[in-house]
Amino acid sequence: MAVLGYSDNQKAAIEVALSVYIESLTSDERKELEFQIDSLEKRDVRVKSK
Repeated sequence: MAVLGYSDNQKAAIEVALSVYIESLTSDERKELEFQIDSLEKRDVRVKSK
């Protein structure tokens, strides 16, 4: 996407692609994804705080 001019750099291209993907999910799929992300982030905090 960055090569084609849709974004300034690769990081922005990934953010755009991820955003489009998430927008295509149903509300239930979005809730499940958010739950999974939240669970993994909480786990990371617990692991790093040890």
